[in-house]
Amino acid sequence: MREANMEIRHLKYFQKVASTQNISHAAEMLNISQSSVTRAIQEIENEANTLLLCRNPTGVTLTAAGKKFYIHTNRILALINEAIRDVKSECEQSKKINIGFCPGILAFELIDTLRNNAYDVSALHFFEFDFHEQIQALRNEQLDVALVRYSNGMHFDGGYADLAYIPFKRLRVHAVLPVTHRFAGKKSLLLEELRNEVFVTLPESQYGIARRVFLENCDRAGFVPRIAVESNGFLAALATVAAGSCIGLFSKSIVSATLPGLIYVPIADEACYIEISCVYKKEEKRAHALEFINVLRSCFDE
Repeated sequence: MREANMEIRHLKYFQKVASTQNISHAAEMLNISQSSVTRAIQEIENEANTLLLCRNPTGVTLTAAGKKFYIHTNRILALINEAIRDVKSECEQSKKINIGFCPGILAFELIDTLRNNAYDVSALHFFEFDFHEQIQALRNEQLDVALVRYSNGMHFDGGYADLAYIPFKRLRVHAVLPVTHRFAGKKSLLLEELRNEVFVTLPESQYGIARRVFLENCDRAGFVPRIAVESNGFLAALATVAAGSCIGLFSKSIVSATLPGLIYVPIADEACYIEISCVYKKEEKRAHALEFINVLRSCFDE
């Protein structure tokens, strides 16, 4: 049997003629000349070696063969459209970048930075996790990148040797004080000035990296902090400070709003900061993730 030479346009033209039962109407809807439609129908009939349409003064009707061909035409064009949708969906999926972040405003800052560097941020999808959930999702390839707070505490832990870091920003550590505290009116503080204070901190089990950075900062200042309270989250810690029983060492940008009852005084020690990094797997091989990591490097690597 001779191979058919029909093109997709032949099927589209025939489909439109069959549905409208009028060649001139079909041509108008297809935005082509009537002669082009007529020629395409004739080419199909020549290929099939049979008439598909009966011409009459008001238009056309389908022959028995034309009705069968119309069924096949609809099926073929539906399959073509489905194939195009699948390919587009696969392409869109491959462009999607999954980013994890801890609660806070950092994700919005990342979006602004990327947008300011002419990156199309519409492909970014964000997922809010705590630190441990982020690392697990990153290793399981549920995330492409994790936006991690306190990453300066990860460099000294062998448990994260499989991960790489692109520093995003550094946040100055602040002494978070109740408004009645004796240091509330100061412009800045040296950390060693707080050696006699009582602190609230976060538990090792949930916030091990944050606690490690806190203890290392105090150690560099030459003292071991007196910890009176372990709060199970940042907001709980800030509320404890506002109640007046202790102070904290946190970034001012933990929350996006100014909270009543608190004063933030920056710590002047040069090494007293919280590092925010875009973290990814060292052995990352997925093309879309590597492409995004290179974009991050171009934005943030010094």
